[in-house]
Parts: sequence; structure tokens; C-alpha cells
Amino acid sequence: PGLPAGLHHLLLQVLDDTGKPGLLDHYTAFEITRLQAPESIIPIPEGAVGIRSEELPIDPSMDFARYSPKVQEMLYNHQHPPQTSCRSMPFLIWEPWGIVGFGAQLLGLRVAMSLGLQTQRVVVGNPDWENNLVNSELKWRFNLTESNQGSPWGELGSLQELSWCASSSNVLESVRALPGVDMNDISISNVRVSGDLWGVENRERIFEMPEVAMKLLPEPPNLFWWWTETTHYLHRPKPKLGSFIEAQKKLMGWEHPIIGIHMRLGVDKNREAQRFPTKYYIHEARRIRKLFGGVGTIFVCSDRKSAVTKMISEYGKEFRIITQPKVEGALPMEYVHTDLALLGESDY
Repeated sequence: PGLPAGLHHLLLQVLDDTGKPGLLDHYTAFEITRLQAPESIIPIPEGAVGIRSEELPIDPSMDFARYSPKVQEMLYNHQHPPQTSCRSMPFLIWEPWGIVGFGAQLLGLRVAMSLGLQTQRVVVGNPDWENNLVNSELKWRFNLTESNQGSPWGELGSLQELSWCASSSNVLESVRALPGVDMNDISISNVRVSGDLWGVENRERIFEMPEVAMKLLPEPPNLFWWWTETTHYLHRPKPKLGSFIEAQKKLMGWEHPIIGIHMRLGVDKNREAQRFPTKYYIHEARRIRKLFGGVGTIFVCSDRKSAVTKMISEYGKEFRIITQPKVEGALPMEYVHTDLALLGESDY
């Protein structure tokens, strides 16, 4: 209390007997923000009524949703050439930097898919690298002593593989290749793209849509639409995860219409995204209920369990608030994938 708004830095040090630092150094950054009251943020005019997307007067030729099956087929075919040709196919081997969460992996692979289509390379990952990366992330985030879950797209993962060429020995032989090569150089068989969204080679092409995708549509789509299609391809559950999702819906009493809320509050998020108190999420839920009527159920998920508990305890009488129950034997990543799937299924 009393600190001014803005970013603050805190350094804690334990000194040795001589007064010198070094026994323990702990640094953290935190932000103090003064937000206006939620009620004053874009008030809804009296009598306003919400319009659902299916009610919009869209020209059928511009309704890109009906082209989704074609795009998904194109993505699948690109990633699944004849299995006999996996040995000779050119690959784009994607390796993110450092320990990253699932969201960052998903974002990076969306970029990789676009680059792969632009350069006619099948997109795969480095399995050993990904397994170490994911297990390190899960042990840190969920305070586990051991984790052997590996890549979400790997043999032990919950999502369908990126390509059936992913386990080709040609991929394993190529992970030692030097990064930084020109992906348009057809004389190079495989390239290893090592980097995050901003450190990737050929970064000037990150936000381009592949020409092969644009040819499927009567008009050029926007980038957001393209990324929803690649996300849909990347997040195809295996049968076990699909069954888990349906079982969780049954336990929660999943009934439409539903407002989906994700509260981004993890320990490392203060540097990445603005945090908002619970009352701001509830205010938006009230706005949706006022605009559309009859919406009384909220599905909430968060990387901080206490925030979900607080929302239920404070607003559980105003809304029916549901969240995933804990199931014996379920893995942490199964909950993560299910949260993502259910947010996608929510109406608002």
C-alpha cells in the first residue's frame, strides 16, 4: 500500500559473514496498476441487444467457416505424405528456445506450419528436445519431482502427432544441423528452425499466409482466421483425451449456453499480460448476460487454483460457475488440453 502505479523491482539478498552477497539472490518484478471501476468501462446503452455471429448478414461466398473442412484436409495432406516417402521428404524441424508453456508451443507451431507450407517442408519437432522441454516445464509449473509426459504431440502426449513422418530416422539424423539456413534453398534437405516467435530465422515471413491456403478461398482471409485453422489442426485430441473431455463435461453438467473465462494469473505472467481482479471478469459476464439473456453458466479455468475458488465463493450464487473436477490418475496436461477444448466449445 502506498506505492505508486508502475513496474517495481524487488531484490532480496542473503549476505555472508563478511557482508558480501552471494548466499542467496532472489529477484522479482511486480506491477501496481490503478484500474477504473469495471462499471465505467464501455457501459451498455439501455435496451441494447447482442447479435450472435450466426445472425450476421454475411454473404455466403465470404463465410469462411464452410471452407474449414477443405483447409483441414490441405493441412493433413501436407503433413501426411505417402509414408514410403518420409525418408526423402524435406523437413522443417521446429525447436523452441528455453522452457515454454503449452500456449507458447502452440503459437510457435502455428508459425512453423505457415513456414512449412510456404517452403513445402513437412513440419516436425525434435522429440528428445521437446520431451526434455515439456517435462522441465511441468515439473516447475506443477511442483512435480518427476515427469515423463513428454511432448503433447509425442508418443506419450495427448494430441495427434504433427505428421506420421515425425518418427522417421531422417528427422533424428537432422537435429544436429546448424540453424540459420535459408529455408527456400531447395538444395538443403532438412532445416532446423531454432527460436521463439521473434527469434526465428526468416522472421519477415512469419505473418504471411501460405499461397496454397489462399487458393482454397474466394477472397483472401485475415490472419486471425488462418491461425484458428492451424490451431484446430494442431489441437486434435487422441481418443483417450477425447474421452476424458467428454467425461469431464458430464461431471460438470455441461449445458449451453456457457460463458468461458480464462484467468491468466500464473507466477510468471506479471511480465507478459495485465492482471485483472475477479470483479472485472464477472462484470464482463454480466454484460454478456444483459446483451444475450438467459446466460447463467460460467466455465472458468486458470493457472492459479485459488483464483477459481475465490470466484466460485464470491459469485457462485449469482452465476452457476463450473470448473474441471480433479480425477484420480489424470495428468496435468490432460487438464490443460481440456480447458482449451472447453473454452473453444463455450458460446461466449
